[in-house]
Amino acid sequence: MNPDGSINFQDRGDIPYVEDGAFLAAKIFSEQGAPGIDVFGHEIPVDEPVDLAFAAGPGTRLSEDGVRIYAVTAGQPHLDALGNVTVCPEFKIKGDLGFETGNVNFDGNVVVNGSVKEGFKVKCASLTAREIQGAEIDISGDLNVSLGIVDTELVKVKGSVQAKFIHNSKISAFGDLIVQREIIDSRIYLSGACINENGLIVNSIISAKMGIRAGNIGNPSSKPSTLTVGVDEHTNLLTARIDALLDGNRKIIHELETEVQALEAEDQNLHGVISKHAYVQDRAQLELKDIEKKMGNLKASGNMAAYQKVVNTVKEIRIKAKKAEEEINTGFDRQDAIALEISRKTTRIKELEALNQELSDEKKGLLEFSGRTPPLPEVKVGKKIESGTKIFAANSSLTLHTASSRCSLKEFPKSPAGSGGVLFYEMRIIS
Repeated sequence: MNPDGSINFQDRGDIPYVEDGAFLAAKIFSEQGAPGIDVFGHEIPVDEPVDLAFAAGPGTRLSEDGVRIYAVTAGQPHLDALGNVTVCPEFKIKGDLGFETGNVNFDGNVVVNGSVKEGFKVKCASLTAREIQGAEIDISGDLNVSLGIVDTELVKVKGSVQAKFIHNSKISAFGDLIVQREIIDSRIYLSGACINENGLIVNSIISAKMGIRAGNIGNPSSKPSTLTVGVDEHTNLLTARIDALLDGNRKIIHELETEVQALEAEDQNLHGVISKHAYVQDRAQLELKDIEKKMGNLKASGNMAAYQKVVNTVKEIRIKAKKAEEEINTGFDRQDAIALEISRKTTRIKELEALNQELSDEKKGLLEFSGRTPPLPEVKVGKKIESGTKIFAANSSLTLHTASSRCSLKEFPKSPAGSGGVLFYEMRIIS
């Protein structure tokens, strides 16, 4: 960090680098634990072992046995929050990311010497830029901004975020948010910590599982901020979205399966209809053969009235046979259409089932990630926190009625006398 609070991204320290073919990671399978014994001699059961996420992303390959990952390109190795291993090359933009460059979708790291302009999108492994101005950011690694993030409504980061200041922006990240100066008019959801030890938080909604460390929170002329600590709202929002998608897909699958069953029932009915008309057609052919034998004898006998009656009967039989043939052809055409429709719906069902499996795997990875570290329900204030600030934790909340200085606000469990050992929680202010 420079003396003025900006970050020197030219000197980024030692950056890991691997060559093509390098061995990156191995999966060590969990083993079933042995039950323990408590002080009363009772057995303590152990949970079933968990199969952790292990995936080879861009720039890597999985071994045939599925337990080792190797690099397939030279670059920087990276492990994201959901257990994906990647190797990232680097893409540099000398000036601003705007109309001259267009949107950027790159599997590696992107370095922008200027600003990422409003209305443009960046999707990459990690991003280093001078400033973010209203852009859409979606990255699997870290976001490093030497100046600020301004008017940016969508920043999704699987790593950490560093910036000098944040104004009127929405940020979601799996890691920490480190800000040197102010956070103003913003909504922030973190699975890590919000670190703003020498700065200012004003009129913002911040949720950080691993707590908040700030210099000043609020000022007398601003609206109060709402802070949530010790709760992984970031992951909860993502898993809730996945659950909604899973439910929606399951409903569509159920509807498609019902439609397929109806089509199969219609196809089965058509078999009966076609068989019925085929019988009519076969019967007509047999009747025509019998009548044709009699027609010659009637004509030879000179009984024209009887002959004409037989001719009319032949016409009726042929009309009936033709109608039966048309019904059969219509039935076959409908069966072909049903087969095509069933094939399309079955394919769509398989696509949705595959998508649901991916979503379930993603949810599993999110829950694994969220469960790795215990939450920290604490707000540390280095200078001053204004009255009106609302602080929420998993089991308690507090609204400050008076300003406090140099303090810590933390959720504590307690078990009052006469409660029968039942735990209650309260948010306390500690000088």
